[in-house]
Amino acid sequence: MPDSVFTVWALSLSTSSTTVRGRFALNWPGGGYTVTINRRQLGILMFADTTLLDTVSSDTLVQTPLTSLVDDTEATISRTTTDTRELLVVAMGTKRHGTSSSDYGECYGINVDTNDKTNSRGSASNGADSADSAATAFAENLAAGSHTIQGRFSMNYQPGSNAAVINSRRIAALWLSAGGAPPTLLTFNSKYVVASTTAVTTTSSGRREVAQ
Repeated sequence: MPDSVFTVWALSLSTSSTTVRGRFALNWPGGGYTVTINRRQLGILMFADTTLLDTVSSDTLVQTPLTSLVDDTEATISRTTTDTRELLVVAMGTKRHGTSSSDYGECYGINVDTNDKTNSRGSASNGADSADSAATAFAENLAAGSHTIQGRFSMNYQPGSNAAVINSRRIAALWLSAGGAPPTLLTFNSKYVVASTTAVTTTSSGRREVAQ
């Protein structure tokens, strides 16, 4: 069956040579299994120094039995700006393999200044202890002032005592100067391999680089 995963990361870099690589691994470390990657997109954006950056990287477990969005208490960003900014938020919440939760998966959302802005379509978990991940993004212009970005999550379905679980989340919030230059696309790598004859499989639970 087809499967797809997504991740995001952001950081500030000094002037130097930098290499970014895609990495992948098998969830289940049992013998005789492989994981194959035959399509990937890697986008790298570099922004002007006037861009403000906030990130969340947390592996603390939270859960909810509700189908309506609730706060992910481990995913809050607060910032006060002195000028109008173009805000871009990319957020993802993951339930790691081996964590028991609802068979019906979860969705992940973004709240800005107490208003729910967007949330992912609900993901379907393949088994109560299988890995599951949901991601979403939102952008808007914000006037100068105090602003709060809040990660949100919920269950897809509520047939009793099941619960949605998030035990890892990554959020990147970029505050771009409204009058500045647009971001520059440094690299976009898109590869599609019909046959898995290239080095894109692994039988171990350790990560390895994608050869494409």
